[in-house]
Amino acid sequence: MKNKQEEIADLIFRSLTGEATPQDDEELKRWISESPENERHFRQLKDLWTSTEAVGNLARYDAETAFEKFSERVMANGGFTQDETNMSDETTSDDGDLPKQKSWFYVPVWMRWAAVILIIAGCCWQFYKHGQQSVEQQLAQICVEAPAGSQTITTLPDGTRITLNAGSRISYSQSFGIKDRNVALMGEGYFEVAHNNEKPFTVTTTSISVRDIGTKFSLADYPNDNEAQVVLTDGSVELDNKLCSDCSNVVMKKGQRAVLSKESGKLVVTGDASESDIAWTTHQLILDGKSIYAIAKELGHSYNVRVTVSGDRLATYHFFGQFDTSTQSLQEILTALSSTGKLRYKINGKKVTLY
Repeated sequence: MKNKQEEIADLIFRSLTGEATPQDDEELKRWISESPENERHFRQLKDLWTSTEAVGNLARYDAETAFEKFSERVMANGGFTQDETNMSDETTSDDGDLPKQKSWFYVPVWMRWAAVILIIAGCCWQFYKHGQQSVEQQLAQICVEAPAGSQTITTLPDGTRITLNAGSRISYSQSFGIKDRNVALMGEGYFEVAHNNEKPFTVTTTSISVRDIGTKFSLADYPNDNEAQVVLTDGSVELDNKLCSDCSNVVMKKGQRAVLSKESGKLVVTGDASESDIAWTTHQLILDGKSIYAIAKELGHSYNVRVTVSGDRLATYHFFGQFDTSTQSLQEILTALSSTGKLRYKINGKKVTLY
């Protein structure tokens, strides 16, 4: 049979979980009005209960079981020291020597309240942490993609502006900018990063990771390319070569180019970066002595075609000129190149052969 304290504890929990009947509410109000101490105890429990978002998970919380478990832990550590108001005659065991272990019903009132507060607090914290982790895990990834043959410009929540080249894609969490500024890239993008000393901006591909505070750089790493390339036009960035576990991070400065061989894992940094490396962001194709292989790759991205170079003869040639891929057709550019007398071309659907 429950004593008065247990009955009140049950009333409080039924009230907090919304399971109290009108008669329960009236009885609880009478108990609260009996003394300032009763009112204080109730308010403490109510404040604790409503301070967590996870209270719904405690709707069927068993107060008596909680008290029992709390009592068992305390008894295992030596028992309680009882108040005089709660003392009763000790009973002895059958051998007449050792007193029986006192029941939890003799626990002082303040101990019972402490048990409730501690257990609820522990449960609420666990529910809160579990809920927080679940929400973070369920946050969807936001993806931005540039269709084949065209470009896309997007601005991230932190103000960073990204130009994606044809056939490229970035993805980032909905929580971007809260804890970190991490972006995943497939393909090629030009990043104009908003400055933030506390949260560095990181772009990661399967081959390389670029860490930056606030600057401008281009990163190209298409799945079918043999190389990944970073071109830094302003500021500085730190590179992490993901293909070399023993390599130290490399810091790049303005005007440098980094080329990572996917076959050997070797990263080479040079100082020959130029504006032509990011001319694609404005639909410009600048041929400042580029090789035929570099031209073939750019034409393929810009016009969504597969361009192949037949034989080794063209490998020795370098071309100069400037074209606008937004206003000039693929055939116009190829005709202009062939007028140099150094190459010829064939177009078969989406396949282009240079020879």
